Amino acid sequence: MIHKFYGKLSNSEKAIRQGLMYIKKPLKKREGMLFDMSKCDFHKFWMKNTYIPLDVIFLNSNLKIIGYVTNNQPLSLQSISINKKSRYILELNANSVNKFNIRINDYIEFYIT
Repeated sequence: MIHKFYGKLSNSEKAIRQGLMYIKKPLKKREGMLFDMSKCDFHKFWMKNTYIPLDVIFLNSNLKIIGYVTNNQPLSLQSISINKKSRYILELNANSVNKFNIRINDYIEFYIT
């Protein structure tokens, strides 16, 4: 199955570190932030200074879903990761995985705005 989302692409170290920090209102339906992790050597996220709950989806280089961590709590310093190498990470509003019936081995189409 292919899931379509749109939003910003973060592909610099600074943009990746910033992510969705300090955003206080939920994202719009099907809006997210896609992180291109090819320029960085880390694949762990946290919710520091992030005020909205998020689902974090891990993708390979073809935007195939290889794992996810759902309903991450705002402001948490707990590490968010999976035990697989990923190329992209997509952050969406919490409960998006369930709401859009997103599953491992599905694909993401992401439109940069």
